[in-house]
Amino acid sequence: MRLVQGYTQSILVPQLRSLGLNQRQRKIVAEDVTKRLESLLSHWSDVPFRRTVLAIGSEEAAFWEPSSANLDIRSLVVVAVRNSLVTDLNATRAYTTALRSPREFLPDHQMPWITGEAINYFQTANLDTVQVQPKRDLFGSLSRRFPNAWHVLSLLGNSSEREIACNLPMAKAEPVDFSRCRAGDNNFKDVEAGFDPNLNDYLADVLRKTERKELAVFFSLSFKWITRNPEKLLAIIDHILRFGGTVVTPNYLLSPVYLARRHPLLRPAHFASEIAAQVTNPDGLSERHRDALASLGL
Repeated sequence: MRLVQGYTQSILVPQLRSLGLNQRQRKIVAEDVTKRLESLLSHWSDVPFRRTVLAIGSEEAAFWEPSSANLDIRSLVVVAVRNSLVTDLNATRAYTTALRSPREFLPDHQMPWITGEAINYFQTANLDTVQVQPKRDLFGSLSRRFPNAWHVLSLLGNSSEREIACNLPMAKAEPVDFSRCRAGDNNFKDVEAGFDPNLNDYLADVLRKTERKELAVFFSLSFKWITRNPEKLLAIIDHILRFGGTVVTPNYLLSPVYLARRHPLLRPAHFASEIAAQVTNPDGLSERHRDALASLGL
């Protein structure tokens, strides 16, 4: 697709070259971004589908620059560029073996350069007229594989309401693979590789306890603190909701019967030191959301 190739070849690949990636590494990252962009853009004219997928990234995108760009465009860049193998370049130890390096390829302070250039590129295009047939549709199967998570994200993405009644389908979902867990002692995120599709020990324990009804509420600072891997994020949300649990962040509350969002959203925290200020901030919260955060005792 010319639009996507125009971005990867004229903007992304030169950026990756300047960051010090070799030809093979540049190809790996560019191909992953291409697959994600083509998959998402192939559904762009299906507005309910689009808004469901973009709900994964909207809390982050709301604070991205340039702010003049449409929120859908900024969310597109979160979901298809930032939440791609680009995130491996920002990791202490990349999940992808070929992208591992003694140094961090993409420091935090350079990430707005990557995302800002992508937003500038796509906001000039008329995406409503784009027609693309992806070689592999990475997003098209999510509603079937994780129907409960898809249901709540669809409600959030296609409504501006602060509180939404939810009738979870409680449908059978793709089972979580507990067999490939890795050690991890951080309570809220994948420290080294946010793109790693495998569960760390902490997340695996959360899901097992939720299944056994030993844990009712799972807290994270934001969706990105759970994982930047879209499939993994939906798998975790789906499992927790299907077994009667609740996912709570400073911006969202997701339960089988009730959804809430803060209005206006808070900028997702970047450091653990921000936890207390975000959790105790009552601005824009529904009463149930505020009570859920207060009950955490953080």
